[in-house]
Amino acid sequence: MSILERYPDRVVPITESGCWIWTGPITERGYGTTGHSGNPVHRESYRLSKGPIPPNMFVLHSCDVPLCVNPAHLRVGNQKDNMQDAVKRGRHTGGKNKLLTEENIKDIRSSNKSQSSMAKEYGVSVSCIHLIVKGKRYK
Repeated sequence: MSILERYPDRVVPITESGCWIWTGPITERGYGTTGHSGNPVHRESYRLSKGPIPPNMFVLHSCDVPLCVNPAHLRVGNQKDNMQDAVKRGRHTGGKNKLLTEENIKDIRSSNKSQSSMAKEYGVSVSCIHLIVKGKRYK
């Protein structure tokens, strides 16, 4: 059984791109969910069509469309693969971090501002600021 057969009223195949767009509930992160378990529905689509997902593995979108559930656009990858995809496609703050200059880094490390306000100011995540302040990024 495919995701199209299981949820015929919640999946719209888009011929031009090949994506199958989920129209049901959506998580805060922009992924489709059945609403029952809260798990991303693209993982269910992968399982239905290709089998079990190995432990600690992610289901990645080759189309870069979070609501796509077309199994032909889904593949398994590890955390590193997932992060590399996110950075390459500009969806991860790691991609934005490259905009920080050496002067920005010095200012961040010497500032008395909150990490949250600096994250907003520089357009990066709070965790990025934290890692800079702790000397674990941009050494």
